Amino acid sequence: MGEILYTLPEELRSVLKKPFGKLYRGKGIECIEMVADDLDLLTSRLIAVGDVVTHYLLCFGVIPHLVIVDERTKRGEIPEEIRVDRGDFRKVEVENPAGVITVELDRAIKNAMSSDHPVQIWVNGEEDLAVLPVIKYAPLASIVIYGQPDEGVVAVVVNNKIKREVEKIYGV
Repeated sequence: MGEILYTLPEELRSVLKKPFGKLYRGKGIECIEMVADDLDLLTSRLIAVGDVVTHYLLCFGVIPHLVIVDERTKRGEIPEEIRVDRGDFRKVEVENPAGVITVELDRAIKNAMSSDHPVQIWVNGEEDLAVLPVIKYAPLASIVIYGQPDEGVVAVVVNNKIKREVEKIYGV
């Protein structure tokens, strides 16, 4: 296991259950279609956190700049058809247990932001907190999309206000 950079304090767990951006309620590709109706997914820097969200973005025909996957959903294995094996991604593998962010994951996300080629970070463990360093390092106006279990997807347009909110939680 890699060096742990951040552990989510118990008192902040409920804070992270609240979406950082707009919640699009629904399932599957219909959520991505709703996001695409509101936001320009083709010209924005797009970052996807989660296997299911990534799968449906690829089905929609959009290749994110960065995807972070762990082959798990709601703490269980994902179905074979959801596995992300499409797209011309530069692949990076990192170790990251549940409830923490390792130095390795943080560094991989930071490095991916400056890459000219789409990057897939495959997490051996869980990507449950990856949205924190993603928002921290994402350029302003980037779109971050992640799943909200049993509800839909959340789309965050990165701005200074959101970055300050994340800094209060993930100020490493």
